[in-house]
Amino acid sequence: MSSVARCCLVLLAAVVLLAASCSSSQESPTLTSSPPGESPVPAPPQAVASPATTAAVDDVAASGEDDAIPITDIADLPPPIDLPAAPTTSTTGVPEFIDPDSTKLDPGEAPVSDSFPRIQELAAPAWQSQRILVARADWREIVPVYDAPNGSAISFKDGPLWSYTYRGNPIVVRVMQGSEGDEWVEAELPMRPWDNFSRPNGVRGWLRTENFEWRTVDHHIQIDLADENGNPRVDFWDGDTWITGTYAIIGKASTHTPVMDSFVVEKFPGDNPVLGNHVVMLSGFSTTHELFNGGLPRIALHGTHIPERVGERLSNGCIRIPNQWIDLINQQAPLGTSVRIIA
Repeated sequence: MSSVARCCLVLLAAVVLLAASCSSSQESPTLTSSPPGESPVPAPPQAVASPATTAAVDDVAASGEDDAIPITDIADLPPPIDLPAAPTTSTTGVPEFIDPDSTKLDPGEAPVSDSFPRIQELAAPAWQSQRILVARADWREIVPVYDAPNGSAISFKDGPLWSYTYRGNPIVVRVMQGSEGDEWVEAELPMRPWDNFSRPNGVRGWLRTENFEWRTVDHHIQIDLADENGNPRVDFWDGDTWITGTYAIIGKASTHTPVMDSFVVEKFPGDNPVLGNHVVMLSGFSTTHELFNGGLPRIALHGTHIPERVGERLSNGCIRIPNQWIDLINQQAPLGTSVRIIA
């Protein structure tokens, strides 16, 4: 082959190589869902679980940062942290629950109530509206409580504060500092103090308000363990308006009814003759019982099967009144009603 032919072949090969190079440098069209003018949407990456990611999830779970424990079934209630002073779940071991007639008058014995003066209207003591928070009915969690907003968590003698009671009713707290719309409030809680035997109520803590409803209550009850005539008496007002009053049965000397400033946290029907028609549960506790019949010794205002014995001191610490009066209070006293026990 001549030198001219060789040059032509080399030149032709160079042209072919250059064309191939230019063709490979052009990007081919891509089908995307992006509007014109926008970058193509990349395909989602494959989800690959790495050891580092798994460890991070385990660390969060172990830290307990998400300390709410959701309960979705009413059957999965929390431990019995809110039993009444006169329990409704078990009556074994308490003589008057086993045999309600054991506390009735003997035949021929005169009722103490026959010697009482007629109840007269009583002027309202000093009072002020109570601001309360009621947990949302669909909220089923532990309520975190702190010593200050975003502060340290507070522990309680009988376990955590739940958003609902032993019977599944929403928990109620009394606002001590804060206004509607605030993220945080300081509240008085229906929890037993560590030093319960010297202080039956008054536990406070800071909590978030997002899962509570605000309410204002003007009703108030005074339980006087010894009025001017020495008789135990219960009076009920709506603001300055006296609604009703009655004499009561209170705790005997060994299981006395404690003096305290409390509020109504729950109401439910009595399921034992000793409890009468209704139980109005208070936020405070007995100072003589550590437990009562296996439950916490919360003080309650409730009905009675022995109305003829009002005026006597024979209960385990609760306040008992005739059923027609507890019916009225149960109907008209809202949750959060202030209940002051004085001597």
